Amino acid sequence: MPDFAYDNDTSLFLWRSLPYEVGWEGTYITIITNRRSRQRVHLAAVRREIVSIAAGQFSAWRLEIRTSNARQIAWYADTPRHELLRYDNDRGLIFELDTAPNTARR
Repeated sequence: MPDFAYDNDTSLFLWRSLPYEVGWEGTYITIITNRRSRQRVHLAAVRREIVSIAAGQFSAWRLEIRTSNARQIAWYADTPRHELLRYDNDRGLIFELDTAPNTARR
């Protein structure tokens, strides 16, 4: 296992822990266990922006994710917990919160 390698299935959680600031960039290796392969992932905290989702409008960090075969975008709340608000995987899958973070759904 190379240094700075993480299971691909943990990526969305891993990205919450990044040091969000304009211009931050990082790279790591993701291990795709069901394909028995690895891939280099490049991350860039591009900017803060307002994201509108079903749960409302939030100030968020726009995180751009690049691999050899994908360009993804994730928006994480501009809060200490960096909740994932919206995610576009570049393959037709977009998901977003429909309830505000830290609130119980009734």
